[in-house]
Amino acid sequence: MTRAPTSSCTHPGCGRGTTDPSGVCWQHRSTGTSLALAAVYGATPVEPDDAAQLVPGIKVGTRAEVEAFEEQGVAHALIAHVLDTQANGGPEWLLDDLRLRAFHEAAFGRVWTWAGRYRVRETNIGVVPHEIATQTRALMDDARAWWEYETYPLVERVVRLHARIGAIHPFVNGNGRVARLYAELLLAASGDQTRLGWSRRSVSDAVERRRQYIDSLRRAEATDDFSELVAFAVAP
Repeated sequence: MTRAPTSSCTHPGCGRGTTDPSGVCWQHRSTGTSLALAAVYGATPVEPDDAAQLVPGIKVGTRAEVEAFEEQGVAHALIAHVLDTQANGGPEWLLDDLRLRAFHEAAFGRVWTWAGRYRVRETNIGVVPHEIATQTRALMDDARAWWEYETYPLVERVVRLHARIGAIHPFVNGNGRVARLYAELLLAASGDQTRLGWSRRSVSDAVERRRQYIDSLRRAEATDDFSELVAFAVAP
């Protein structure tokens, strides 16, 4: 049974009903990290190199304006993929490299020309470009096996998947956000009610929580022990 909203979303201009203790609706929980960080540097002008990659016709001048457009795209992508997943049979439908690319395109395609496309240049993190497609497909093959054989507890599965996406770094930008949101989608598609704490962020602790997140992620990748990162993910 769906609970009736007990309050209104506190995100500026929203007002949707919410039952979540965070005080924000499900759409703005999902974009909380980016919103909090936008408040830190939102007045920064868009760099010329970034501006050249904007979708033609979009009118933005600051990072905050870019974030606002991205937020709308992410919200629509989440709605569409929740409905598509329900219609197509659950989490296994999401465990496909083409679905991941489609989600990235839906989330960022209103703003960026690179949305949904694998990057073609080397970066200081991630695999070399010619290995992206192969490694992303291999990750999804591994993940389908994790679900089939229940190799790890459910929350650890989604956290491991998110970490591998980040390590591959398949896209020009938005890798971490898409990885975290995909983890949320997989939990929901698996019928789990766990709320991942990394999607409930306040402006006051955004920078410190990001540092904790990155430190936990690096230790997990170095040791293959994901207990600390899982604990961080589910912490309120």
